[in-house]
Amino acid sequence: MGFSILNDRVIELEEWITASVCERFEEDGVVVPAGLRNGLFTVGALDNIDHNPSSTTAVGAFHGCGINLFQFPTKANPGETRNPIVLPPKTKQHCLLEGYSVVPAVALAPATICVPKNQNSDFTLRSCLSEENSNEEKWIQHALNLLTKDNLSNADDIVWAAYHASKQLQTEDPPVICALLPLFYEKAATPAMIKHGMDVQRLAIEHVNPGQIPVTTFDQPLFALAKLVQWKWPALSMVSLCMLSCSEACILKWPFGTHWETCWKILVGPQL
Repeated sequence: MGFSILNDRVIELEEWITASVCERFEEDGVVVPAGLRNGLFTVGALDNIDHNPSSTTAVGAFHGCGINLFQFPTKANPGETRNPIVLPPKTKQHCLLEGYSVVPAVALAPATICVPKNQNSDFTLRSCLSEENSNEEKWIQHALNLLTKDNLSNADDIVWAAYHASKQLQTEDPPVICALLPLFYEKAATPAMIKHGMDVQRLAIEHVNPGQIPVTTFDQPLFALAKLVQWKWPALSMVSLCMLSCSEACILKWPFGTHWETCWKILVGPQL
């Protein structure tokens, strides 16, 4: 014997949740999912979303832009849990904040952009990468030593990824917190959407972790466009941009069930 629920009741609960989430956005004055915590280092990611249903009865597809926010709790700082949404909502009407849902039009002519001078005159790339170069040399020597063996065992980490994974220390920190913001119909690879996405992430990060320098990530094509946007609008110069490789960008598009949020923590963790 099983239990069932009327479809009308399911629709009613969905409407309640949607209205309650929008009420929280109105109270906060910014679009920040209730599942995020206060006081944690937060990183954003913006990319295009393409959903092409394979069903023979499908009549449409979705091509737009999505923004994720990631937080990295630790045993020492698990973060401050925010109040959950309340059901039923005060009103059944629901709509997103206009400052979030409306993407302002912008004009961006690459020929007119002036690249700012580097403020860090004493900056040397070699000094920052010395430790990483040393780790790469250790892996090369490790691989060369294994190549002299007649037979390799499963414990021989000759591959680059396996070697570096074996050197990582095991942590007991809680899993990464991930939240998806409401989707946009606009194409991601446009100056307007890139600028608006950076503004949205900056406001959300300031709300949950005041004083933090906003950090947002893109894949290579969007990163190039984001740099032009950052140079065009100096107010965005304090936003730290990160570029993902093709493999890292694929990790961000994996389904939730494959623990891609853990992979993302491995990628960003050393930068915290």
